[in-house]
Amino acid sequence: MSTQELIDKALESAVALAWDGCHKIYILMDDEQANLTRSYGYGSGDGDSVFQWIEHEPEGRARAAATLREWWDESCGLRFINTITSPGQNEDFADIIAQCEEWVE
Repeated sequence: MSTQELIDKALESAVALAWDGCHKIYILMDDEQANLTRSYGYGSGDGDSVFQWIEHEPEGRARAAATLREWWDESCGLRFINTITSPGQNEDFADIIAQCEEWVE
């Protein structure tokens, strides 16, 4: 499966995106993770991090997918894209692209 297909599938139910401005790119799968990530300062204006809510109509998901590709292209070589879900009390990270791997067309 291509990276774009994995991203599109994740974006069907994701609520937000976050990027540290360097290499950590997250697809946040629920409100708990989105709020937790915001509490860490993502998108606060203090530093280079970015936080973006996802609009759930097809155009909003397409914009989110384009944003992920843009962030990927601007990230350093240690980059990765993970989904984060809140199952119970533990965070569950899953790779879309593992660290130091490449975007698969």
